[in-house]
Amino acid sequence: MAIVGSRRDYGLLGLDAKAAVENGLASAKWYSCPIGRKELKELMKRSDGPAIKDTLLWFALLAASGAAGYALWGS
Repeated sequence: MAIVGSRRDYGLLGLDAKAAVENGLASAKWYSCPIGRKELKELMKRSDGPAIKDTLLWFALLAASGAAGYALWGS
């Protein structure tokens, strides 16, 4: 059993594009960030600190589990 459907026209000038504009889906005015610009800039600052901390913690736990495995190997 084959499912036959109509082809959608996703072009910029197609019927589906016109329907999207009529339904208000084509512009980004429907969403705005609920926080201020200054606070958003502060949240978007790059920082390597958390990644370095997590990587060092991962290596420490990896070494500790390896040492525990080695110490408990014969028991």
